[in-house]
Amino acid sequence: MVAKLISNLRRQLHVELNLIDVFQSPTIAKLAALIYERQTASEADDELSLLLAEIVNLSDEEAQQRLSQEMRKGGLRAQALKMALIASGAVQLLTSL
Repeated sequence: MVAKLISNLRRQLHVELNLIDVFQSPTIAKLAALIYERQTASEADDELSLLLAEIVNLSDEEAQQRLSQEMRKGGLRAQALKMALIASGAVQLLTSL
């Protein structure tokens, strides 16, 4: 029965769950919170991958302008862009802000 629940949740919600997750989240509310956390983490990873692919072809000046724009907007995208710049080795752009 639990295996069917996990299978259905994986298929319907596109989230990775296992048996331990279900038993460690014994209420619907706790399971929903776990699923939400996993989905948002996955979205952040996807956003980071997209941003990293975008900034690879930018000059340092273009990357700095892009980061400044995103920082003014705030939110998850700005954080993801900062992480992408760090991953790409463009740390010097972050210190200039």
